[in-house]
Amino acid sequence: MSKIKIVLVTSRFPFPLEGGFEMKNFHLIEYLSRHFDISAHFILTKFPLENDVNRLKKFCKVHIHKTSFMSSILNIVFNFFQNKPLQNAFFTSSSAKHLINADLNNSDVAICSVIRTADYIIDFKGPKIFDLADSKGFIYKNNISTSKGLYKLIFWLEANRMLLLERLILLKGGTILLFNKFEAQFLGSSSNIHVVPHGVNNNAFKSKVFYKKYSDGLTFIGKLNVPHNVEMIIWFVDNVLPWLSNEIKLYIIGSSPSKKILDIVNSSPKIHLLGFVDDPGSILFSSIASICPLQSGGGIQNKIIDSMASGAVTLANSKAASQFHPITDSGIIECNSPDDWIFHIEAIYKSPQKYQCNRELGIDFAKNNFSWEAYGVCVRSIIQNLVGIDSK
Repeated sequence: MSKIKIVLVTSRFPFPLEGGFEMKNFHLIEYLSRHFDISAHFILTKFPLENDVNRLKKFCKVHIHKTSFMSSILNIVFNFFQNKPLQNAFFTSSSAKHLINADLNNSDVAICSVIRTADYIIDFKGPKIFDLADSKGFIYKNNISTSKGLYKLIFWLEANRMLLLERLILLKGGTILLFNKFEAQFLGSSSNIHVVPHGVNNNAFKSKVFYKKYSDGLTFIGKLNVPHNVEMIIWFVDNVLPWLSNEIKLYIIGSSPSKKILDIVNSSPKIHLLGFVDDPGSILFSSIASICPLQSGGGIQNKIIDSMASGAVTLANSKAASQFHPITDSGIIECNSPDDWIFHIEAIYKSPQKYQCNRELGIDFAKNNFSWEAYGVCVRSIIQNLVGIDSK
């Protein structure tokens, strides 16, 4: 019996494994390749490294479609008054669509990972899965009231466009996968909406080395050119760090630091940029606490899962912690005002032994609720049900 053929379309290339969507896409492809033939199409603004392409070819056929910046801008202008999400217009390529359609003609299932590329499969006549992770419509709608300047304008422009697209997907018979049950409830009670488990690397649960040199600092981990990560760091540096004990530092872990991040690092000797780290778990574990003061954005924050799994004391505001219920079982300490942050950080710094329970709760919570293997099993089962074969 020949394997089911899947065409997957996304705007995120998995390598290097530096961000949440990259991690998700890699584990999705790696797991599904064990059971299905995968033909993956990537709509990108630049070509990935040849070595990274070759790494991915071990799991699937790889098709790279590079967009033209000028044509992307023209697409945005053309679609501005048509209620299409502008970021989808940016990743529209007629040549890519032609080649993807030819591939879809010989496929059994279509998968879109990241809503930016939803238009490439939305009219596919067979089973189609939109592995969105987050409802951008829900997140953008909530961000309008909490954001300022350019970000507020972007969220205002995109929120309703995204909601219309997410609902159009359901009207067209698409299956939506989300990590967040609240976002799933927001989109409605359709049987085509599934909540799937988020994942964390198994390496995160391995025993950690304690590095004394990081025990005087807080850690923040995330891709450092992502707006909501930049916003979190700016907020923390402006509202909390100056009022902490002079000995307490901030260690920032992540790739692709924006100019704003570099300026912040250069502004204070208390702030240290560690850059991308292959295995950051020991640094998180060794620090006073790992922080997530989410200001805008939504969905499940990978940085919190990674921190819990690594055995770090994890501090987050209620906006970030709302996805980890019951909160008392997660070990997360909620901080919702600058005074909250200052109080809890100073308390942990002075008496770290009192927070061992929070570390242990976090590890157990991550083990019991987050696994890339469980994510893959769930997606595979959904695919098999859609094509009408036994999922056992």
